[in-house]
Amino acid sequence: MLPTTTARYIRVVNKASSGSWWSIHDVSVLTPDGKTTSPPATSAGLQRKNATLPDGTKLQVTYNSGSGAATFDVPWGGTTYSYRLPAGAAATLTTRAA
Repeated sequence: MLPTTTARYIRVVNKASSGSWWSIHDVSVLTPDGKTTSPPATSAGLQRKNATLPDGTKLQVTYNSGSGAATFDVPWGGTTYSYRLPAGAAATLTTRAA
């Protein structure tokens, strides 16, 4: 476990050899108050977390822990966008108030 840290970005670095690949099974990122929400996933294997930072920036992190590509929807304004995420990939979307 890592110590509590305030940060804007998160980088995951593999520092050891594991052959031709490595993977992350689960990542949790919390806001300073420790609260996140989990929106419903539209495909099996998706792990999703939402958080709001003190400056109002909203984060949505989606990780595909499944064995195949997965899709998820992101509402933005009056439109909903569908994203396709390969197995083992993660997407971080941020929104800031104007």
